[in-house]
Amino acid sequence: VPETNGLTNNSESQTSEIPSIPDETSGDEGIQTVLKKTTNYAVTCGAMPLGIIRMRVEYGKEPELLVKYQGEQFADEWVPLSIFSQHAHQNLVNQFIFKFLFKVCNMLRERGIEISDVST
Repeated sequence: VPETNGLTNNSESQTSEIPSIPDETSGDEGIQTVLKKTTNYAVTCGAMPLGIIRMRVEYGKEPELLVKYQGEQFADEWVPLSIFSQHAHQNLVNQFIFKFLFKVCNMLRERGIEISDVST
């Protein structure tokens, strides 16, 4: 009987230890996943952006830019405007804005609305 109790105690202690290890690990993985979502964009890792393809704005959320990168190792990705503007060249944002305004002016012109001069 003492041997059985010894085995039972050992198995209980092993069983109680095993669940605690995965719980701690899964918690760490969860924290890492959150960090990756907020900071692990190619532009924050030193990738060189070639240009901004699109911008999307969802109600109540920060605008995001679809960024195209130099080289094949980085895929196009949606990056929040605040993160992109901290890590990339301002001239890419300016180019995108001017292209956007040019398209808007052309659309307005097609509808009979002329914009002769815009001052800031």
